[in-house]
Amino acid sequence: MEQQVAQKGVISFDGYRLFRLDYKCEPYYKQNAVSDGKYAYDLAYGTVDLSDNATQINLLVTAYFGSEGVKAEDAPLSIMVEIGGKFAATNGSEWNHDWDANAIAILYPYVRGIISSVSAQAGIETVILPTINASAMFLKNEKS
Repeated sequence: MEQQVAQKGVISFDGYRLFRLDYKCEPYYKQNAVSDGKYAYDLAYGTVDLSDNATQINLLVTAYFGSEGVKAEDAPLSIMVEIGGKFAATNGSEWNHDWDANAIAILYPYVRGIISSVSAQAGIETVILPTINASAMFLKNEKS
């Protein structure tokens, strides 16, 4: 049987850092009061070019619970996480921002885990964010 050699990816992930973590739970928040509202989340990102071939992707996700139409800042329960991940082109070429979607797909599970962990330790039901298709999200944003 022929041994297969793994191909090196076009980008490398050089780790992340937690920049911001904000948890808010109002005293009147009722655990398991699903009929009084629903969970929602907001996602935003930005980029900082570190060099010609490296970039930092900053990902900000806010998960919150509230009635229909409530904003995250007005919700009785919210968890905001901001992380920054460093990425580089592995072949020495310049960073191509078409790769940003891949970088977000790499970072998002870390944010998802932080939000789940914080909610589990806070004495409320564990908040588990849905998985996302970052590429589809980018295509949708480009069309609008």
